[in-house]
Amino acid sequence: MQRWGRYELVGTPSDADLVFQLRLTAPLSSCQTYEPQIALTIFDSNTHFVLWTVTKRVKDARLRDNWEKNLTESISDVLGDLKQLTTQTAVARN
Repeated sequence: MQRWGRYELVGTPSDADLVFQLRLTAPLSSCQTYEPQIALTIFDSNTHFVLWTVTKRVKDARLRDNWEKNLTESISDVLGDLKQLTTQTAVARN
Protein backbone atom coordinates (compact mmCIF):
# COMPACT_ATOMS: atom_id res chain seq x y z
CA MET A 1 0.00 0.00 0.00
CA GLN A 2 2.91 2.34 0.63
CA ARG A 3 4.06 1.76 -2.97
CA TRP A 4 0.78 3.28 -4.18
CA GLY A 5 2.07 6.61 -2.90
CA ARG A 6 -1.14 7.28 -0.97
CA TYR A 7 -0.38 5.86 2.48
CA GLU A 8 2.34 5.99 5.07
CA LEU A 9 2.37 3.28 7.71
CA VAL A 10 2.73 4.47 11.31
CA GLY A 11 3.43 2.67 14.56
CA THR A 12 0.18 3.27 16.44
CA PRO A 13 -3.45 4.03 15.54
CA SER A 14 -3.23 7.34 17.41
CA ASP A 15 -0.58 8.50 14.88
CA ALA A 16 -2.80 7.60 11.91
CA ASP A 17 -5.44 9.50 9.97
CA LEU A 18 -7.08 6.23 8.90
CA VAL A 19 -7.21 2.82 10.58
CA PHE A 20 -7.55 -0.31 8.43
CA GLN A 21 -9.15 -3.35 10.05
CA LEU A 22 -8.95 -6.66 8.17
CA ARG A 23 -11.26 -9.44 9.39
CA LEU A 24 -12.03 -13.00 8.36
CA THR A 25 -15.61 -13.98 9.19
CA ALA A 26 -17.92 -16.86 8.37
CA PRO A 27 -21.50 -15.62 8.67
CA LEU A 28 -24.41 -17.99 8.25
CA SER A 29 -26.12 -17.65 4.86
CA SER A 30 -29.84 -17.82 4.18
CA CYS A 31 -29.27 -21.49 3.25
CA GLN A 32 -27.89 -22.12 6.76
CA THR A 33 -24.33 -22.70 5.54
CA TYR A 34 -21.25 -20.78 6.54
CA GLU A 35 -19.83 -18.48 3.88
CA PRO A 36 -16.32 -17.29 4.75
CA GLN A 37 -15.48 -13.75 3.75
CA ILE A 38 -12.69 -11.25 4.19
CA ALA A 39 -13.67 -7.70 5.11
CA LEU A 40 -11.62 -4.52 5.20
CA THR A 41 -13.13 -1.68 7.22
CA ILE A 42 -11.56 1.78 7.09
CA PHE A 43 -12.13 4.08 10.05
CA ASP A 44 -11.38 7.74 10.67
CA SER A 45 -8.97 7.45 13.62
CA ASN A 46 -10.24 10.61 15.34
CA THR A 47 -13.99 10.00 15.15
CA HIS A 48 -13.98 6.18 14.79
CA PHE A 49 -16.53 6.72 12.01
CA VAL A 50 -16.56 3.96 9.37
CA LEU A 51 -15.62 5.51 6.03
CA TRP A 52 -15.59 2.43 3.79
CA THR A 53 -16.03 -1.32 4.00
CA VAL A 54 -14.91 -3.73 1.30
CA THR A 55 -16.01 -7.37 1.61
CA LYS A 56 -15.16 -10.37 -0.58
CA ARG A 57 -16.33 -13.94 -0.28
CA VAL A 58 -13.65 -16.62 0.11
CA LYS A 59 -14.32 -19.60 -2.16
CA ASP A 60 -14.90 -22.94 -0.48
CA ALA A 61 -12.06 -25.45 -0.34
CA ARG A 62 -11.58 -28.87 1.15
CA LEU A 63 -7.79 -28.94 1.04
CA ARG A 64 -5.56 -26.54 3.00
CA ASP A 65 -3.53 -25.49 -0.05
CA ASN A 66 -6.72 -24.60 -1.94
CA TRP A 67 -8.06 -22.68 1.08
CA GLU A 68 -4.83 -20.67 1.31
CA LYS A 69 -4.95 -19.95 -2.44
CA ASN A 70 -8.58 -18.85 -2.23
CA LEU A 71 -7.92 -16.68 0.83
CA THR A 72 -4.94 -15.02 -0.89
CA GLU A 73 -7.10 -14.39 -3.96
CA SER A 74 -9.83 -12.77 -1.87
CA ILE A 75 -7.32 -10.55 -0.06
CA SER A 76 -5.92 -9.49 -3.44
CA ASP A 77 -9.47 -8.66 -4.58
CA VAL A 78 -10.02 -6.54 -1.46
CA LEU A 79 -6.75 -4.68 -2.06
CA GLY A 80 -7.70 -4.17 -5.72
CA ASP A 81 -11.02 -2.64 -4.67
CA LEU A 82 -9.21 -0.48 -2.11
CA LYS A 83 -6.78 0.75 -4.77
CA GLN A 84 -9.67 1.56 -7.10
CA LEU A 85 -11.54 3.34 -4.30
CA THR A 86 -8.42 5.33 -3.44
CA THR A 87 -7.91 6.33 -7.08
CA GLN A 88 -11.54 7.41 -7.46
CA THR A 89 -11.37 9.44 -4.24
CA ALA A 90 -8.17 11.18 -5.37
CA VAL A 91 -9.68 12.03 -8.77
CA ALA A 92 -12.87 13.36 -7.14
CA ARG A 93 -10.81 15.72 -4.94
CA ASN A 94 -9.00 17.25 -7.92
